[in-house]
Amino acid sequence: MRRKSRALPRRASRSRFRRLVWSAAGTGLCLGGLTAGTLWSLHGGPLTVVAAAGKPFAGKRRVNILALGIDDGQGGQGRSDSILLVHVDTAAHRMSALSLPRDTRIPTGQEHYGKINGAYARGGPRLAAEAVTELTGLPVDYTLSTNFSGFSRLVDLVGGIDMNVERTMDYDDQWGHLSIHLKPGPQHLDGEKAIQYVRFRKSSSGDADGSDISRIGRQQKFLQAVAARCLDGSNLLHLPEIIREGESQIQTDLAAGDLLYLAGLAKEIGAERLKVLTVPGKTAMIGGQSYWLPDFEDMPKVLQQLEGAPSPTIAPVTVAVLNASQCPGLGRRVAGQLQARGYRVSIVATSEAPHASSRVVAANDCAAGAQTIAALLACDCAIGDPAPAEAHDAPVTVIVGRDLAGAKRPT
Repeated sequence: MRRKSRALPRRASRSRFRRLVWSAAGTGLCLGGLTAGTLWSLHGGPLTVVAAAGKPFAGKRRVNILALGIDDGQGGQGRSDSILLVHVDTAAHRMSALSLPRDTRIPTGQEHYGKINGAYARGGPRLAAEAVTELTGLPVDYTLSTNFSGFSRLVDLVGGIDMNVERTMDYDDQWGHLSIHLKPGPQHLDGEKAIQYVRFRKSSSGDADGSDISRIGRQQKFLQAVAARCLDGSNLLHLPEIIREGESQIQTDLAAGDLLYLAGLAKEIGAERLKVLTVPGKTAMIGGQSYWLPDFEDMPKVLQQLEGAPSPTIAPVTVAVLNASQCPGLGRRVAGQLQARGYRVSIVATSEAPHASSRVVAANDCAAGAQTIAALLACDCAIGDPAPAEAHDAPVTVIVGRDLAGAKRPT
């Protein structure tokens, strides 16, 4: 017998329902990056990018949205199974996305490294956003996270979903309490089977495509199917319960109007015109763990494509980074930002002399490169001053002071 839902006022119910649909649309957009705009068209007919009231994103022209697909199949806070940084240019009506492999190796403290998907487990969307910024050098303006495992209850609540499973999916992981067995073809899935479809990575024989992009595409199809069932007339009587369950699985600081704008932009752009990039790099086994090692030399080119406009050309300057802030890990964070912008970092060391303010020190023949770095970090630049001994004769030295500890990441 279905649990009786607490009644909601009709106007409030409709308002929250629209936000739920917009959230599903925005999530489908960010995680699938293709056709989320169709979700709102199911609800209200024609949709254009001017449908949202007022200017989206509080009038900002360019924003970066971090979309996270969370897998908490083992309980607890969960890890970010899919990580996508979506760049939106409202003036150009343009959108592109950068996929960050969940096994990307990042520093997690002094002399410690881990995978980027663990940042969400340690500190939620905030720490995940910081990890992405430290890797790419790009600020994160908004976050949107979706708990796919938790959607099992919602799928059952709306009576299951219809999916066309692309291929045979067989995978067993006793440690992770995960058992997936799906046959190919159109079928009706209950909550348990639907989540198997979302969580599938690769077959036991290893012959399936377990890439992030393929899994993101399945998550998009899943969200579309869930939204379609939420909008089905047979489920309107259960609307309050559906709203509460759906909202509990989506967490975002985007406003409802922003979500509507994203859905409309996705529909306008279309799948064939959306650019989805991937952090350049290669796989490697380190300490018995498989990692994706970012290629920082190719990173600036990818970031230029993501932003849709070429960044200023950077001469191949070699930089030493000295952490004089007395904040552990801050030197490596700044070094990562410089590497993401194409600079070569020869050494990251700790300065014995603490500094409150950051500064860039360089020889006379490296003045232009030093001034560019100083502008990037918003700090002073000293040309011709002797470099600290810890810099080991690097032509440009960045002395990281305490002022960078809480500074906004360079754009």
